[in-house]
Amino acid sequence: MTKVSPIAGSGPEGPPAFILITLLSFEEETMSMLALNQLVARSIIDPAIVQAFSAGRINDILGELDFSTELRTQLANLKANTWAEFAVLAYRSVKAAEPVPTRIELPSPVEGLMGDQAQTSKEHVA
Repeated sequence: MTKVSPIAGSGPEGPPAFILITLLSFEEETMSMLALNQLVARSIIDPAIVQAFSAGRINDILGELDFSTELRTQLANLKANTWAEFAVLAYRSVKAAEPVPTRIELPSPVEGLMGDQAQTSKEHVA
């Protein structure tokens, strides 16, 4: 998804000086969170999840889900006394691992046209 935000110089007096385009990688952003949601939801109906956590075998369960290798290692190394505490810490880890949206600054199309007109006007004068 692409989000376009007018900034820097925008206002009632004229067009924005440039446009900021934010590209959000929802696929990357949501895969780990989706896997975490599946893990927590599955733990509600499958007691083997909580049992694996209690026995220190949560890495076996994490391997079945769509976590990156780094994130799976990080989650497996979380220290928590209860399953609920693990779920909260895991959420924080997954949220922190989400990529920052990429920002690209482009000149405003209106500014580009006005710049060409100004150049053309100078050429006619000279």
